[in-house]
Amino acid sequence: MTQIEALVNKAAALVESQGKAAFTEFRKGGSEWFSGDTYLFAYDMNLNVLLNAAFPKREGTNTTGQKDSNGKLFHDEFVKVTQSKGSGWVDYMFPKPGQTQPSQKWGYVKAVNVDGVPALIGAGFYPE
Repeated sequence: MTQIEALVNKAAALVESQGKAAFTEFRKGGSEWFSGDTYLFAYDMNLNVLLNAAFPKREGTNTTGQKDSNGKLFHDEFVKVTQSKGSGWVDYMFPKPGQTQPSQKWGYVKAVNVDGVPALIGAGFYPE
């Protein structure tokens, strides 16, 4: 879990300095940013997907009202956690990269500014 927090904190610092330009690096498979089932994602506070390294088709979509397989509004939880605490963990169901069936996932999210726009960045891991 501390590895994920360190990754997100490092990515957040890069986004604060480079803005969306940093996303190019985050999309590179086999990099420190995207390895195995660990990858970065980012949303603005209106739940528009700014980055999803493992599921790029999600970029440019809005996740408002989307629930996981247990009915949890996990994207809304991302925003609540970052707005109330600045950063934190959210558990939810989400497919592993390359899969369609959801698995349990823990995501760590952190508030950032992307080119001056309030947003959040995160990454997660699948415990099983």
